[in-house]
Amino acid sequence: MSKVRVVIIAAILTVILTGLSIYVQNAVVNNIPKVTVYIATADIQAGNIVNDNNITSKQIDLTLANANYITIKSDIVNKVAKNTIYNGDIININRVTNKDDQNLFIGNGDIKRFSIPTAYIDDPYSLTFRKGDFVDIIFTDTSTSSKTSDVVLKKVLVVGAIDQNGTLLTQDNHNTLATAILFQSITGDILTVTSDQYKGKFKFIKYPDNIQ
Repeated sequence: MSKVRVVIIAAILTVILTGLSIYVQNAVVNNIPKVTVYIATADIQAGNIVNDNNITSKQIDLTLANANYITIKSDIVNKVAKNTIYNGDIININRVTNKDDQNLFIGNGDIKRFSIPTAYIDDPYSLTFRKGDFVDIIFTDTSTSSKTSDVVLKKVLVVGAIDQNGTLLTQDNHNTLATAILFQSITGDILTVTSDQYKGKFKFIKYPDNIQ
């Protein structure tokens, strides 16, 4: 067999093998299972309802999917955005909730929620607090020799007790240990209270019931 014919045959085989390789690769890619996810088509502000006007479905490779992605439409339509969902975001279960979710909080720029761990509370009376109570918060700085006490926040709303996962406890959770008390306020230096709480202990002055 001449060298020319050998070269031609080798070239033909190379082309065939290359084509076969491309075909196999495309077949593998095309056979990757797909999953439906839902993407925001506009910014959905916290507290707004997710509906057909602000989402669309899209097929993506199963290998790219996150276990938290919402893949069933009924699991997302008419749910409430827990925080702002931006245009183009793939929506997952941690970013929406039911309208009647007791943990849902949509505040404005002034209202803030913060928690104080029970480990930093030196006030047995706090165990009697109920949702809707108002209290003044007193902080004693035990990191200094003077150990001075000051009223750091006045007339703060008690939201309730929360567990280690940040879930607001209800009467049905009487066997669950509360790890912090959740408060809400529009005044005072909340940042200092939350950042310096490890330096001391908190006590409270409760307002009479029905005080708004």
